[in-house]
Amino acid sequence: MNLSNSTEKKIYRQQKTFQKFNFSLKIKRKRWNRRGRKIGKIEKIGKKWNKKGSYPKIVRKSISDIRHSIRDLARYSARHSIQYGIHRSAFQPSSRQLIRLGTLRQLNFKMGINRHNPIYSSMPVKFRWGEIEYLNLLPVRYFLKKKGRYSQWIIRRGVPTQINRWLKRGIVDAGFISSIASSGYWCLPMGIVATGVVWSVLICPDGKNFQSPIVGDKASATSNRLARVLNQSGKVVIGDRALQLRFSPKGKECRDLAEIWWEKSGLPFPFALLCCRKKSKCLSLLPLVKLFFRQPIPIPNWEIGKWAEQLQLSPSQISAYLSLISYKIGWREQLGLKRFFQLAGIGVFPRLIPI
Repeated sequence: MNLSNSTEKKIYRQQKTFQKFNFSLKIKRKRWNRRGRKIGKIEKIGKKWNKKGSYPKIVRKSISDIRHSIRDLARYSARHSIQYGIHRSAFQPSSRQLIRLGTLRQLNFKMGINRHNPIYSSMPVKFRWGEIEYLNLLPVRYFLKKKGRYSQWIIRRGVPTQINRWLKRGIVDAGFISSIASSGYWCLPMGIVATGVVWSVLICPDGKNFQSPIVGDKASATSNRLARVLNQSGKVVIGDRALQLRFSPKGKECRDLAEIWWEKSGLPFPFALLCCRKKSKCLSLLPLVKLFFRQPIPIPNWEIGKWAEQLQLSPSQISAYLSLISYKIGWREQLGLKRFFQLAGIGVFPRLIPI
């Protein structure tokens, strides 16, 4: 190609750009109109050859369309970056410019835009972490933050029932889900465990007494089923809202579900488990779990004070609440979970990976 002309140089740069996406460009014929603009066709050809030594399929596009295609192609990859977990491009997607690609389906066919395409193989895939937004996960949250995982992962925060749905639909790769929703998942021996009183899982009288039927908390799945298993009646409250209710005057009328379970069974109760969508994701988290139990990071006073101000509690109450929660799933915790599954009528136990 003669690079003396500026138009030829532009075509040469476009050709190099498309070679990154396994495409090659060829000039069909050279013509200019009255304004000095180039007229003609460019053949955008796939990388595979047929038996005769020529390309099997050809998609013809003008020079201007090729220039727009290069830009829109980057925006198209940015649009699918959330779905495939790759880094976002600097471009922002525009549906109007995507419609401008007349042969978008053919372009998708030739590029094979999916997560198995070699174009995306060199791009780093971010780990998608589902995180419960309550105070009970503060030690785990602070540990991951200090280990630099928050800058490397995609974090999605929500209540337990939301994490359950996200893991089932594949929106997150791993996270703490309700123990009753962990049936059949690959899980690590780590969770949110209560041995006796926990303060953040309460059942309160719905009205004047406890004789009304159970009114479940929309944010919880395990606590609602636990209240039915324990033959309790009233309104279930969990999380930070239950912790605030516990230290209010109205909290004197409420009962602690974890304490009732401890009195009847004598076993600890795991309210949540760290589960993954695939076994490989759990194996990648295993070194972090071991490090968390072996070298726990103490929570500083300023972090506790920030949560105390947010929940309108004292720092001593926050520290006392965190001391009631444990995170290791041992043989006693597994026995308590199996007992709960039997009483709830769930036959499939989660597949725990030993440390």
